[in-house]
Amino acid sequence: MFNYQRRVHFYETDAMGIVHHANYVRFLEEARVAWLGQFSYFKVEKPLEDVNYPVLEVQLEYKNPLEFNDEVIIEVAAQIKGVRLIFDYILHSKSFDKPVAFGKTVHVALCMKTRKPIRLPKEVVDFIAGKEK
Repeated sequence: MFNYQRRVHFYETDAMGIVHHANYVRFLEEARVAWLGQFSYFKVEKPLEDVNYPVLEVQLEYKNPLEFNDEVIIEVAAQIKGVRLIFDYILHSKSFDKPVAFGKTVHVALCMKTRKPIRLPKEVVDFIAGKEK
């Protein structure tokens, strides 16, 4: 599990002063990329040319609103199911004693030359299992 922290920016709020629902997807992506950025396999200076990991599905369940300047803590966990890489997220705020949202993204390894799904590379499987060297 990985924790990512950020503050809500004013531009992320709507006319009611709460975070617009579409911005939660951005929060999930920020947290996922921050976690994967610690993994040497994803530390490349150019886009991944051979394999990429497109999003197949996004799920969000909103429980409590986030507001401008709230500090958000996003817990990220990952699992592998077949050729799919699944990330689960729990969003917390100091404004509420319970989670403010739950999220999930589903990804697949895609060969960029053939545009077809492939097995997850061993390095990715090892990283998710906590075995990265």
